Amino acid sequence: MGTPFAPYWLNRAIRLRTNTESDGPALCSYQSNTQMDYAEFVRYAAHCQLLMFHSRSIPALGPERCSTRTPSSSMTARNARCGREPCLRAALSETILAGGDRTDILGVQVSAINLADAVEAVERCIRERRRDYVCVTGVHGVMESRRDGALRDIHNRAGLVTPDGMPLVWLSHLLGRSRTQQVCGRDLMRALTAVSALHGYRHFYYGGGEGVAETLRQTLTAAYPGIVVAGVLCPPFRQLTREEDELVINTINATTPDIVWVGLSTPKQERWMAEHRGGINAPVMIGVGAAFDFLAGTKRQPPVWMQQNGLEWLFRLCSEPRRLWRRYTYIVPGFLLLAASELLRRAILSPPRSGSPLRSQS
Repeated sequence: MGTPFAPYWLNRAIRLRTNTESDGPALCSYQSNTQMDYAEFVRYAAHCQLLMFHSRSIPALGPERCSTRTPSSSMTARNARCGREPCLRAALSETILAGGDRTDILGVQVSAINLADAVEAVERCIRERRRDYVCVTGVHGVMESRRDGALRDIHNRAGLVTPDGMPLVWLSHLLGRSRTQQVCGRDLMRALTAVSALHGYRHFYYGGGEGVAETLRQTLTAAYPGIVVAGVLCPPFRQLTREEDELVINTINATTPDIVWVGLSTPKQERWMAEHRGGINAPVMIGVGAAFDFLAGTKRQPPVWMQQNGLEWLFRLCSEPRRLWRRYTYIVPGFLLLAASELLRRAILSPPRSGSPLRSQS
């Protein structure tokens, strides 16, 4: 499938989003006969909350220009009402990276963002040559942080904590953060890889099982012509010695990457990024866990309907029952109980003045 199929995906989105008034611009407001740059198409797809179309269609598209349509005045007005103009998005990315605009989810400060916000924030890190890290966190990360105060602090010191999983999105909405959307590791990796093909960002893949990072390199370079994968490294599944750790740091720094993708699973990858924040010279490290396996094709991805309905954990449990049954036996009921307790506590402590007792300024 090549670039000519881009309008096909947009037309599918148009049919699904006609007459909707969500916080993103409606694709049905497009008119005719203008070219849209590939990077603009990537950002627009993410911006319009079309993750299932984005994840299926973007890997097959090359960085050529694709024919789309130009926004009408009604779309421009909707953009202005919803705060979607580029200058406002840049200001939002600065707020996000400064630690603002977050939701307290059982002690973990989760960024109130969508995929387009996350891409813009990471790109800002690269432009400004910051040394920061991004935690892609779901219910597992939140529950581990409840038991481990040091891990909770690592999350709360991160430049960005993306909500990986619908339970965090739903809870954020109940707490007044209606802007929040799911930003999982594989979608963030796809979007940044697509943008990198135009801007020349350099990537390093650290983690995964034996050979997975190299398979990931081959898969993504084939899907996104022009991306630069500066290096890959799969460490052993044990604690590294000081000499081995120094070798890892030197190996990564020698390739001068802009983004270091870390696939060590939670909580190991979060601890690794926090410990190496000063030693790794890359502007940003992003912990994406199983995204290495999903994008390399070594593990099956859950169906879209399961992702959208908060059932990804069930798919993974059925795929790897012997490895994951203990984790989810504790995590799922524990999170539900704690989340319900937190909502009840807030409802009692904050009696309603108007509307919902859980509504706050978003």
